[in-house]
Amino acid sequence: MIVLDTNVLLDLYRYTPEARDEVLEALKRVAVNLWMPYQVGLEFVRGRNKVIHDRTRLLSAVAQQVRQGFDQAWQDIASALAQVKQLLANHANDHAGQRELDELINLRSFQELTDPWRQELLNRAEQIKNSHDVQLGSLVAGPDSVLQQVAEIYEDRIGEPPSDSDLQRQVEKATRFRYPNRIPPGFADSGKGTDLAAAGDFLLWDEVVRRVSTLPHPRRVLFVSSDAKEDWYEPSTPGRRKQPWPHLFEEMRSRSQAELLIVRPQDFFSDVREYLHAAIAQSTVEEIEKAADARGAQGERATVLTEERARAMTPPEELLLKACTAAELPPSVVRYALSGTEDPVFKWWLIGTTALLDLRVVSDDEFGVDLNAAVVSETPPDDAWVGGEVFPPGQWPYRTSSWIAPWFVGAVKSVPLADRGSLLRLEVRRINAHSMQDENPLKGD
Repeated sequence: MIVLDTNVLLDLYRYTPEARDEVLEALKRVAVNLWMPYQVGLEFVRGRNKVIHDRTRLLSAVAQQVRQGFDQAWQDIASALAQVKQLLANHANDHAGQRELDELINLRSFQELTDPWRQELLNRAEQIKNSHDVQLGSLVAGPDSVLQQVAEIYEDRIGEPPSDSDLQRQVEKATRFRYPNRIPPGFADSGKGTDLAAAGDFLLWDEVVRRVSTLPHPRRVLFVSSDAKEDWYEPSTPGRRKQPWPHLFEEMRSRSQAELLIVRPQDFFSDVREYLHAAIAQSTVEEIEKAADARGAQGERATVLTEERARAMTPPEELLLKACTAAELPPSVVRYALSGTEDPVFKWWLIGTTALLDLRVVSDDEFGVDLNAAVVSETPPDDAWVGGEVFPPGQWPYRTSSWIAPWFVGAVKSVPLADRGSLLRLEVRRINAHSMQDENPLKGD
């Protein structure tokens, strides 16, 4: 049995069209052995739009970054020029030298020198953007052909959704027993927005173990994933590279009497090419590896604002106003957001939440934002977070099971009592958007 992790399927949206076609054709060669856990299908369907939007935004932002880089370069040169001219004026009384510098170093001469470089960088960036965005743009605007092809490859080889009671039991097992004891996989996700979100890796793992236990002997499962976090791989040591935790193999044997093999996507597709003669170019294998490495190094996630980065950045006022309008916030809250607070985290939270909830159109050059104003969990992400009881009954449904970020408490208490519910309801919607369990669209009727 072959199980592809969610990240392998989502990478289909990160590849160039040529590489994507080759990967899909290769998957057809092993389709009869593929099985998709319900958790993978759920994460895949939910994660598509974010990957598409983030990738499109990243590619679209390159041109702006190039222009900003050259603009900043001229500002630095102009500043250095001004300092030298000031020295000439104050310490040498050299007016001729100042004029000579102005004639030699000015905006026009800078542009004449650097415009070929600027244009070449913009042209290359546009080529990269076009190689991806034609496909990605069509996926956003119309039917998702990638999803359709994945559904055709898997047919009915997809796990069934768990019952509510089973789901609750498994989530509690992960968050209350396994994660506190650092039992892999998934313990590195402890502290995510909700317990359900934190338990994702364990739900996938447990589903695979239970599925393979129903297969005839000999039982073997090949798990393909680019996730190399500490809750899947034990740390490397001198002379020994990172390896999957031995506990994973031991648990698979003890619970299902099956042998487990965990491989990276590039190794899996290289083997499919070699042993099944799939038409996969070496450039495609390299693209697969680069996509996995970029995600592992948080290359794409660098465009997503964490709380730490949000504190150091002031959001554009126009974007903040759009977010306030999209959320239909009362005037008092809008005034607070625009001028009543200096806290950029609250402002970025408004921007990110309205984007997550599809309350407004997200522009290509926006940062991705995913900030938790509250988490539903037994333990707080940080000692500074306060219990949900800080909000009154009737306005906050998670009073006994949640923790609130201090900056959000401050924001809520800074607006009139009658208008506080607008912020609380918005955060409830954000939490629900992260945790709701939709029916898997990959499953047929």
